[in-house]
Amino acid sequence: MYTKSDFINAIRSVDINAGDLVMVHCGLDRLGMIMEGVKSSDELSASIMDSLMEIIADGTLVVPTFTYSFGNNEIFDPKTTPCPTMGQFSEYFWKQKRAYRSLDPFLSVAAKGSQAESITKIYANTSFGENSFFDRFTRLGGKILCIGVELRWATILHSYEEEFKVPHRYKKFFTGNIKDEDCIRKISWVYNVRPLCSNAYPTFKRMMEKCIEAGLVKSAPLGKGFVSSIKAQTYKEFAFKQFSKDPWITAVGPECDLIEKEKERTGFQYFNTILNDTSISSLVKNLYNLPRDIVSDGYDAALYALKSLYTNMKIYKFASGYKAFDWIVPERWICKEAYLCKMNGELVFSTDQNPLHVMRYSLPFDGEVTYEELLKHLHMPNLKNSTDDEILCINKPYERTWGLCCTKKQMQCLKESRYKVKIDSLFSYGELKVGELEIQGQSDECILLCANLSSPYQFNNGLSGVIAGLKIIEALSKKKTYYSYKLVITPEDVGFDCYFSRIDKNKEKIHLLVLLDNLASKNPLSITTSHKINLSLSSIIEYISIKNDTSVYDFQTFASDSYMFNEFKTRMIYFCRKLNFNNEKILCANHASSFDNLENANLLNLEKSIELVLELLFFYENDLKIKKLFSGNLFAENIDRMDYNKDKLFFNAFNCKDNELLSQIAKKNKCDLKELIRIAKLLETAHLVELKR
Repeated sequence: MYTKSDFINAIRSVDINAGDLVMVHCGLDRLGMIMEGVKSSDELSASIMDSLMEIIADGTLVVPTFTYSFGNNEIFDPKTTPCPTMGQFSEYFWKQKRAYRSLDPFLSVAAKGSQAESITKIYANTSFGENSFFDRFTRLGGKILCIGVELRWATILHSYEEEFKVPHRYKKFFTGNIKDEDCIRKISWVYNVRPLCSNAYPTFKRMMEKCIEAGLVKSAPLGKGFVSSIKAQTYKEFAFKQFSKDPWITAVGPECDLIEKEKERTGFQYFNTILNDTSISSLVKNLYNLPRDIVSDGYDAALYALKSLYTNMKIYKFASGYKAFDWIVPERWICKEAYLCKMNGELVFSTDQNPLHVMRYSLPFDGEVTYEELLKHLHMPNLKNSTDDEILCINKPYERTWGLCCTKKQMQCLKESRYKVKIDSLFSYGELKVGELEIQGQSDECILLCANLSSPYQFNNGLSGVIAGLKIIEALSKKKTYYSYKLVITPEDVGFDCYFSRIDKNKEKIHLLVLLDNLASKNPLSITTSHKINLSLSSIIEYISIKNDTSVYDFQTFASDSYMFNEFKTRMIYFCRKLNFNNEKILCANHASSFDNLENANLLNLEKSIELVLELLFFYENDLKIKKLFSGNLFAENIDRMDYNKDKLFFNAFNCKDNELLSQIAKKNKCDLKELIRIAKLLETAHLVELKR
């Protein structure tokens, strides 16, 4: 048995003083018999709290009240959510008057004292990252106090792991609901997690032992146990030195390829994807019917199949947890099976019938649900132009929920009060992959063609843009070009951001972004431009749109998939057949659904889209400023390779001001731009004009 006086003396002996900011981890039962004069656990907690507050006086006491609510798909309410795994003292402390509790839905803390309100305030939606509680606690000179437990139980070391970027942990994006001031609201949160393979299992024992051996931990006996403390900043500096020597010091190990280990744990989905040639029909046939989710075996199969033909393709890899601007790379996802059936076992629908019956990135689920609960997780088409047999492709990589997708017809047949749901899905640490094909031109200024290979089991949405990009690169590789070209193949916007984060320092070399998507639908082609396009592009796009009866919009016209590209502050053009602007701005029929298939595709429109993009690039490559080197009239018969009867019609067009663009001249004179470019080059060869950029 120990007395209150023994307790106070022990705490003071480990350098806990008045005015300190202290976070305490307690295991009071490990001190042996209860404190003298105390009759219950609440009395013991009260005595410990009062003693600590007496010691630190005008300081601040912080206690962990972790709940892991978002990880358990639960609402977090700082006023009511218990923390039973944290022990009796934590549970007692947060309920006391003048105790503030943070809104962290994983690792909330409660505090009393002079800095209680500010230290529990949320400055960033992260448990371990910059401006998290642990980060600010360390910078404010906080001390870690362990009562009855060892330093290895202090969670703050995970914060130092994240800052150092140890290889066996990664950031994971969560969404969930919190209750704040009696109002439930949805928020996003970033939490640092580990791969589930055994090698990455955490252990702080070795770090603690080295820290004690270095004499950095102050310790004193108390009851049948002990108390200890260390300054958080000291602990961080020591941890960083140890991580530099051995980044795996806080994991069971041994060091390994975690992505391969995770595949061993979850299993690997193999797809026999062999491309014999680069024809459009071969690419469509072999790549369309794959589960090309953002980080998945199906996406990898498609990308590596392309690399087998386009052998100069570079592949960049971004591990789960990689942060690119506002995005975080999600985990690898596999779904082995999903179905809905009646209580008597009669099947309603399953992924064997159509793989889109499961929401992409659905959590696993196996159980019975009421009809009302089922409706919360069931997705079906609600557009006026959708049909009774259409299944939506719903993709929610950052939602922590399960989901199924059905047709309107199937929905109307749901008459039972209860159903059985089975979703056999798995998540694992993986890699997002980006493919890049490059053509070097005379200049390092680069035109970037961007296409999305994701969108599982979809053809027009995503894959059509990839195929267009490949055929465009093939055509350009056979020519001498002024600009360099790159085709960037990624899984959705998060993939584009990963790629751009890698080249952030070289953004000035990106001359133009050309976005390709939904190019094989029956809709008319539209061209959408950013606000930074130059006079040349503006004239060329206007010329092409009139010639091909194509609509032109700017990025403010609608909230497209690529609106985010405005952030990169460069010229952008977006080619797609996704939108129907005839009556209202809505997505075209069959977009992101089971009807986005080969049967509903228009390959002729895809070929026309490719031709139009190549035409625009040809015009842009050759839209030069002209300076006359002649006076008077031109005579075609004196110029090599001129056809007098045909080409004389264009001669009046060259009575222009110096430094006018060819596209501007074609616009003013309403003449064929391609022919005008041809004649201008003949005039340059004859030293009658000078062409320059």
